[in-house]
Amino acid sequence: MDTLYEEISIPIKIKSRNQIDRMHWGAKSRLKKQYQLLVNNQMKLNKIKKATADDKYVITIASYRKRLIDYDNIDLKQLLDALVNVGFIWDDSPKYIPKQFKSQIKDKDERTLITRYAIP
Repeated sequence: MDTLYEEISIPIKIKSRNQIDRMHWGAKSRLKKQYQLLVNNQMKLNKIKKATADDKYVITIASYRKRLIDYDNIDLKQLLDALVNVGFIWDDSPKYIPKQFKSQIKDKDERTLITRYAIP
């Protein structure tokens, strides 16, 4: 771990739980692959190293969206799986991510900001 925190921004908002529940399983898989591609690209552009089994992080995910939704309707499953698959985090279990925060900010420019804070 070289720095205290690292962040990436992907140009899409997080899908709501209601949207995810209505999706076909194939569409969910494509969504996860889209997240993976975007996160992997940002990791390369920002020279962010992949996590190892020794790394633990606090993760914050901020969803910038035109219309706010209920907090219990923000679905992070596909995004967290994508973060694990590309190595931004080692695993999404509490052992490796003891704290996780999600927020949403009303903004006309929809995007998602993901930050990992290293835990010594």
